[in-house]
Amino acid sequence: LIATTRTLKSTTVKVPEGVKKLPFLRAPKLSDSIRNSVTVLQSIRSEAEESSEIDRIDHVIQYTPLTLSDFIPEDSPLSAIRSWNVNPLEVSKSKITLVHDAEVESVEPTLTTKLGLKSVVVNVAGTSQYLEADGADILGLNIPSLGDFASSGSFDSIYVDENVR
Repeated sequence: LIATTRTLKSTTVKVPEGVKKLPFLRAPKLSDSIRNSVTVLQSIRSEAEESSEIDRIDHVIQYTPLTLSDFIPEDSPLSAIRSWNVNPLEVSKSKITLVHDAEVESVEPTLTTKLGLKSVVVNVAGTSQYLEADGADILGLNIPSLGDFASSGSFDSIYVDENVR
């Protein structure tokens, strides 16, 4: 099993000088709490346990819900709504997995794989009586294979092993 992970970094949007004066156009800035609530993971593996052939790549997006107090400052005019519950189902973590069939096209100089979207799985965990604490799949969509015409493409993947730190 090979897995890579990447977290989002804060970016600054460059706005032309004339546009900066417009009050409704402001450069967005992500706070640390919002940026740290999302994790993206790529899992490269084999469907068969004994095989070392790569034939499946999963892209996993994990999200931890925030409260209004996580992104509304105390001195904001909206501070009165900081305590509102915007998570009535008490979701503690959600995960969307894009499952792809994979075919390795080349290994050197980069790992290039041909991917075909196979299915989408949504998993949610929470503390309410309606959700499992450890998480459970609430939605699974199998995507019909349309061959080379749709939902597939070739991609370079960063291969992380014991020699890369």
